[in-house]
Amino acid sequence: GAELGRPQRPCALHRLTKLAHVLLDAPEEGFAYKNRKMETAITMHGMTVAARFEVYGRVQGVGYRAFVLSLARPLRLQGWVRNRPDGAVEVAALGLAANMEQLHHRLCAGPPGARVTRVERREWETPPAPGAGFVILD
Repeated sequence: GAELGRPQRPCALHRLTKLAHVLLDAPEEGFAYKNRKMETAITMHGMTVAARFEVYGRVQGVGYRAFVLSLARPLRLQGWVRNRPDGAVEVAALGLAANMEQLHHRLCAGPPGARVTRVERREWETPPAPGAGFVILD
């Protein structure tokens, strides 16, 4: 344990999490690397992942797809969102792991008027080609 009066040093995961929050708030132009240690941390945290989300509850007719689009673009995600015949909303996205985690968190909350009861996540086996953007499908 830590000695009394001496603060504990944060673990590597905590430092990377803090860094991810800094990167998510970074300006559109990109980032300036201050030193090699920070560059290494960004590289470690910058893994690209692809996932499909199925969102259940009162999620159609409440602006949920527009909400997802408004989240995806600033997070620099690629993919699509669509309504399903069973009343769910399906989201398929590709992006940095930290940005995908933020998307997942926000999908669970939803826009005002929505009532999300469940969000299921699985791997997206056929992600889009780079530069495809993010769109709403009919």
